[in-house]
Amino acid sequence: MIRDVIWLAALRKIYSGDIHSFSIGFKGDTWTELPLAKCMSDTFDTIHTEYEIDGSEISALPEIIDYLGDPFVEGGLMVNYTAMKLIGDNKPDVILGGDGSDQYFGISGREVALHYLIAKYKIAPILGLGYSLLSNSSFDKNNSLYRVCFHLDKILNILKGDLFGFPDFRLKAMLQDRSLVQSTEELKPDLRSFEHLYLQHAYKTDLEKIINQVILFKASRMTDMFGNTIAFPYMDLDIYNFLQQLPVQYKCKGASVTDIAKGYATAKFLLKYHYKPMLPEVIITKKKQGGFAPMPLFFKDDR
Repeated sequence: MIRDVIWLAALRKIYSGDIHSFSIGFKGDTWTELPLAKCMSDTFDTIHTEYEIDGSEISALPEIIDYLGDPFVEGGLMVNYTAMKLIGDNKPDVILGGDGSDQYFGISGREVALHYLIAKYKIAPILGLGYSLLSNSSFDKNNSLYRVCFHLDKILNILKGDLFGFPDFRLKAMLQDRSLVQSTEELKPDLRSFEHLYLQHAYKTDLEKIINQVILFKASRMTDMFGNTIAFPYMDLDIYNFLQQLPVQYKCKGASVTDIAKGYATAKFLLKYHYKPMLPEVIITKKKQGGFAPMPLFFKDDR
């Protein structure tokens, strides 16, 4: 069974037997990628199953939290849970997960480029002041100022990685020991060049934190919850060592650092370049949404 359709093109080159594919969407989501998953299934001849999250799945949250064993929160957790529940008791020999491909092959170029340019032109103190002013409960709402604060956090604190759960100012209000909010390791960005900063961010944030502490943890635990086994083909030491030798432009390709900061760049360039001839046109031209889950869907019922 396979739960990440990007693997279908590669898998079909070496395997002609039955493949079960699974895709999760959100009810009412206008940016749904379910049609793309169905297109991939039709192209590579899989036995395809889809499920749309409607918000009622939140009833399983106590059971999920209990099984995780550790305090954990992440926007895509419910997607992993519903995918594994969809597979359920079928007990396949192995589930192939595409988890980690983004981080291995290169993402986050825009935030890295923005941080590099902000440091280069010495405007970080000004933006830092703006971030400090916005980091309070008055702006902790779903509006444009909240989104500005959210993106400033990612850009200014480029090596902290994606932080989930409560922002620092709310944690300080809840915890008696405020020192628990502070990181014990203060890692300084390597600003010798955009390439140096990109590689530092890729290793210290994408690999060490996001893959190991978030993505693989949630996917593995949700698979275990239903008594199944998952393998992560991207998480291969030979692939890792190969990718580490590549220039940054094979991971984040743009004409200049300024263009990358403006969003004019191709992330995961090598992976896309390799698979492009194998994929349907609609897959190639469709902009990827990313891993955002419409959280209000789970809270529409006042009860």
